[in-house]
Amino acid sequence: SWDGVFHQSIKLPENIHGIPLCDNFFVRDNLFLGHFRNHKGDFLHNFALYNQSSEVIKSFDNYVQFNPKVLVTGWVNRCMKPYRIGEHIYVKEISNDTLFYLNERNGLIPHFVFDLGKYTITKEMRESREPSNLYSVNGQINLPTSMPMIDTQNNLFFSFSAYNLSGKYSFPKKMNRSIVTPSSSGLIIFQGGGTIIDSHAVLGVYDTTNQTTQLLDTDPVTQIIGLINDLDGGLSFWPQYYTSENELVDIWRVEDMKEHLTDEYFAGHEIKDPAAHQKLKELVQKLDIEDNPVIVTAKLKPN
Repeated sequence: SWDGVFHQSIKLPENIHGIPLCDNFFVRDNLFLGHFRNHKGDFLHNFALYNQSSEVIKSFDNYVQFNPKVLVTGWVNRCMKPYRIGEHIYVKEISNDTLFYLNERNGLIPHFVFDLGKYTITKEMRESREPSNLYSVNGQINLPTSMPMIDTQNNLFFSFSAYNLSGKYSFPKKMNRSIVTPSSSGLIIFQGGGTIIDSHAVLGVYDTTNQTTQLLDTDPVTQIIGLINDLDGGLSFWPQYYTSENELVDIWRVEDMKEHLTDEYFAGHEIKDPAAHQKLKELVQKLDIEDNPVIVTAKLKPN
């Protein structure tokens, strides 16, 4: 239970440049893990483990150093949203091709390497004069910070953003919304420095046993990305969390459910579980637009 009392504020440790830790994540006991965003290119450490007294317990060496012509403070220097499986904490910098995990002995261990080929964000790109040069003419792919990466016993659920690839690949069309977010659309428009950059969120599942990757289709009706729901006919499912009970957890906004889960929507989708579908329809009828989001769980099948 939560007693509603604010117990302690923690001053974030800083590196030698006076830059505080960002993207902080609770580890265990009174330990936290934070990330130094390497805007200057010469940071000695990229991650640090610290306690609630702001004492740095361990710093991790930064092996990717570069010499930028101008200071760039964009997304490229950030890390993705960390996640936990058991005692392991998983982290990945946007510009680093390796996913690491912090083990029980506080070691940062390589776990997976993402081979992006010609779409890799290179050291030369990070040293370029203009931030827009990070996006090549053929497009640029990076693993984003906005959508979680979920690692289960046999599958890695991942997402990436593909920039400026509209002419080469087929992506879902932009939804007619005043606010577009990665969780509700496959197309997001960013604007900065006078340059328009189109970004498409793409989801995939890597089978760690068979070492195969499958990129997911997008629901043709709602354009919502995720695993298309052919069980109860609900919204597409994309895990936000993985529990110790071998369950995947997603969160649906009530406004999305009320808008999309109509008879017309259901008619265009396969429904394998009629009883679950009826329960879903009854739930949608009961929900009010002001209600809290709905938690959706999916149980992974045993091998």
